[in-house]
Amino acid sequence: AYLKKQVEEAAGKVALALANGSVKVGDDAITVVKGASTVTLDQDALYAAVKKALLDGSYKDLSFTATKSGGKTTELDLQELYDSVYTEPKNAEYDSSTHAATESVQGRSFDMAVAKKLWDEAKDGDLVTIPLILTDPEITTEKLNSMLFATVLAQKSTSLAGSSAARINNITKAAASINGIILNPGEEFSYNAALGQRTRAAGYQAAGAYSGGQVVQEVGGGICQVSSTLYYCALIANLTITSRTCHYFGVNYLPTGLDATVSWPSPDFKFKNSSEYPIKIVAGVQGGSVTVQIYGSNPDGITVKMTTETFKNNDTYGATSYRWVYDRNGNLISKTKEASSTYHYHTSTATPTPSAAAPTTAPPSATATPAPSQATETPPETAAPVEPAAA
Repeated sequence: AYLKKQVEEAAGKVALALANGSVKVGDDAITVVKGASTVTLDQDALYAAVKKALLDGSYKDLSFTATKSGGKTTELDLQELYDSVYTEPKNAEYDSSTHAATESVQGRSFDMAVAKKLWDEAKDGDLVTIPLILTDPEITTEKLNSMLFATVLAQKSTSLAGSSAARINNITKAAASINGIILNPGEEFSYNAALGQRTRAAGYQAAGAYSGGQVVQEVGGGICQVSSTLYYCALIANLTITSRTCHYFGVNYLPTGLDATVSWPSPDFKFKNSSEYPIKIVAGVQGGSVTVQIYGSNPDGITVKMTTETFKNNDTYGATSYRWVYDRNGNLISKTKEASSTYHYHTSTATPTPSAAAPTTAPPSATATPAPSQATETPPETAAPVEPAAA
C-alpha cells in the first residue's frame, strides 16, 4: 500500500510537469517538447516494476519507459502560442505623479513560418526551440530620463511697457496658470482650460481688451499677451497648432500675424505636443516682460524660423506666416504656410493699452516671401530662464 501510494504521487507529478512544462517562454526563445501532452505513465506497470526490483533485492536506479496515450501527436496551435507571447513595444512616458519616466516595454514575437518548419521537422520527444524576435521601443526608460526637458525648444519675452497695474496682474496670473504644465506626446493644451474663466473672484481685474471690435475695460484684459507669446513659442518648438484666432486689431508686442487671441468660452488657443518627447511650459513675469519657454528634447537638432508676408486692403491689413523647418546642419526640411491673419484699423481716436495697440507704423504692402534670414524672429538666447512655480 505504501509503495502504491508513492508510485501514484510520482506519476501525478510527472503528468503535471508534462502538462505545464511542455512550453516554456525564455528571454530569447520558446521551447516546446513535441508530443509531451500525449505521454502518460502506466501506474500499474510502474508499480509492478518497482515491486519486482524490491523483491529481487535490486536497489539501483530503475529505468521505466513512458508510453504514448495513443493516437497522433496533437498539432501545436501556433496562432494561440503567438497570441500568448506577443507583446507590443511601448515607449516610456513621463509620469506626472512620480516626475520620472514610466517603464518602457520590449516588444516580443516570433516568425510563424519558421516556427511551423521547426515543429514539422521535429520528432516526438524532441525539444523544439523557437527563436523570439525582440523589438526595443524607440524611447526607453533610461533614454527618456536622460533627455527629459533637457533642451529649451523655444523662448520668447514680450514687453509690458505701458501696461497698467491691473493688466500686469492679469498677465502674471495667466502666466502662473500655464507655468509648469507638462504634455506627453499626443496630448493637447487648451489655454482656456488651463486658466479657467477669468472673474474677479479668481483674482482677475478690469483692464484694456478687445471686445466686439472695440477697446474696452474687461475683467482679464491683457491675458492675450500670454497666449500670443505662447503661440509664438509653440511655432518655434515645431508643435502642431490645433486652434488659433488672430486679434481683431493688431498688437505691438509681436510681429503681425504671430498673435493668438482668446476669450471665454471661445475662441480658445490650443496646440498638440506633436513631438516624440514630453514638453514643459515655463512662464512668468519679470524685468518688465512676460517670458514663456517650452522645454523638451531635440535629439535631431531641429530648428524652426518664422517669416511673415504682409498685405493691406482698404479697411484691413494682415500677414501670412510661414514655418521653415531645418535639420541640425541647416538644411531646409520643409516650408509650410502656417496661417493667414487679417486685422482692422482703429477708427476711434482713443489710444489703446498695450494689449490692444495698433501697429506703430502702417503695414507694408504685400511683397515676396523673404528668405529665412530676413525678418526672422528667433528666440532670444540671452533671456533668463524662468523657474517653474513650486508645486
